[in-house]
Amino acid sequence: MLFSVTNPDYELNYSVSITLADIDADGRPELIGIDRSSRIIAFEHDGTFKWRTTQIVSATWSGVLAADLDRNGSVELIAGNQVFSSTGTRLWVGAGAAERGGGLLASTVADLDLDGTLEVIAGPTAYRADGSILWNRLNSTPTLLDGPVAVANFDTDPYPEIVIRPHNAFYL
Repeated sequence: MLFSVTNPDYELNYSVSITLADIDADGRPELIGIDRSSRIIAFEHDGTFKWRTTQIVSATWSGVLAADLDRNGSVELIAGNQVFSSTGTRLWVGAGAAERGGGLLASTVADLDLDGTLEVIAGPTAYRADGSILWNRLNSTPTLLDGPVAVANFDTDPYPEIVIRPHNAFYL
């Protein structure tokens, strides 16, 4: 074992996976999780506390993603329909996805429109890197529930399809 974090102030939500990403460009991965109060928390590569967000996130069953959404060389952190900077500052909250259907708002990133930049997919809503809505399926399907998502290409066109898995169902 390299280190152990036992301070109860830094206790992580047991149901959320940990993300490893070099968020400060020091060449070493930080550990990013969600704490018991549903806030994103980051630790240095040696287990030293780095920072914690002040905002609560709704992705408490899915965890945090790390991606350079705006292609500026700095990693953003994505939790549900919220995006944070690599220092824990909230950059935006998506207006299209709402936590409905069991609190399972989860997200992924993919280049949906094949323009070379990543979009955030949170349930039935896709966001550009700046938080503006690319599309929102809640407008056309108001009964569609949010939930964990996956992206793959299921047909012969070059564009990916999205699978949404709300509580007790799934949609493609």
